Amino acid sequence: MDRTPSMELLKLQAENERLKRIAADAREKLEAAMDGTGLCVWQLHVPSGKLIIFNRRWGSMLGFQPKELEASFEVWKAHLHPEDREEVLNNFYDHLHGRSTFYEVQHRMVAKNGAVTWVQDRGRVVEWDEQHRPLRVMGTHIDITQEKEYEQALSRLAHKDPLTDLLNRSGLIERFNALKAEGELTLCFIDLDDFKQMNDTLGHRAGDRLLVQLTERLRRLCPPEVVLGRLGGDEFVLLLP
Repeated sequence: MDRTPSMELLKLQAENERLKRIAADAREKLEAAMDGTGLCVWQLHVPSGKLIIFNRRWGSMLGFQPKELEASFEVWKAHLHPEDREEVLNNFYDHLHGRSTFYEVQHRMVAKNGAVTWVQDRGRVVEWDEQHRPLRVMGTHIDITQEKEYEQALSRLAHKDPLTDLLNRSGLIERFNALKAEGELTLCFIDLDDFKQMNDTLGHRAGDRLLVQLTERLRRLCPPEVVLGRLGGDEFVLLLP
């Protein structure tokens, strides 16, 4: 019996190898593109909890070497920030149980060294079993730490005095309204006598140093529950219970 591969079989084998090379090349390009953007594509097998990460970004983002971190739902849960865990899991289970059309939430992950990473997580069920129970979930997971830090910096600028790092007028109004809604409070207004004369004779740099030293003194003297703010110039405000 002739066991020499037929020409047709050789052609099929060659075509199979060609397709494998194309697939490997496409995968490499996709991984490079995802790594460059901080994007991670994931798939969860719901019954087993097995998590497939289609590029290595997730583990490296949390400070782990390749294959050091097991890819599973329980491991992912363990690295959710404690303050965000309940919200994240509620969002996820709401989608699994059909109460939302997809799963999407911004939250924090805790790295191996304790560092915190902000992520935008999104996914949806793509396969169900015969009883219409969720079988497979696919989604994306992108590092948004830089965007969050920028957002927080803008918020600080909007509500903090740049010289003393106390609340500015806008921040004080916001806190005043919040505290007033909780009950009675006391407002203390402080200004410095002859501060303009100091600026005029010693210069604004000396005046700035004085304002910073006054801020430090107020922080030392006031209990933690007192809210400190600077309206501007030499005008300070204290909000107390």
